[in-house]
Amino acid sequence: MASIEWTHKMSVGVPELDNDHKGLLAVINQLEAHGADEAGQVAVRRSLNWLLRYAQTHFAREQAVLTQCKYPQLSEHIDEHRDFVNWMKETIAAFDESPARATAETRDDLITYLENWWRHHILVEDRKYKSCAQENPTQSSRAAREVRGYDIWWG
Repeated sequence: MASIEWTHKMSVGVPELDNDHKGLLAVINQLEAHGADEAGQVAVRRSLNWLLRYAQTHFAREQAVLTQCKYPQLSEHIDEHRDFVNWMKETIAAFDESPARATAETRDDLITYLENWWRHHILVEDRKYKSCAQENPTQSSRAAREVRGYDIWWG
């Protein structure tokens, strides 16, 4: 897949969450740029570490916003986040078992999964809560900022 560029149409209406999503987009594009060589292995490890922080911090932020705006599909949304975390655990375990052997396969699996996550979860599921979060944008941003965690911007 070609590099994905952020557009305002991708926004969920909460700047803090949009910034997290931009970081995810940067990870996808970075993985696309690397092969299965040593630099690719470093990129995969860096991406896995970042994705773990992303899952911990971004999902907590997003769930805080959805709780604040009383999003009716919160439970289903959390289930999707759990699926992502479970996938991450499996992927990290496979990579840790044999980093050199797993690099090409892990990289390809990461790209495929993350591109599918982007198309389904970010562009479809996350955008469903946009109107809810924008009913009170100040409260939504505050809820997102109150979640303490890692600085997850990729750069």
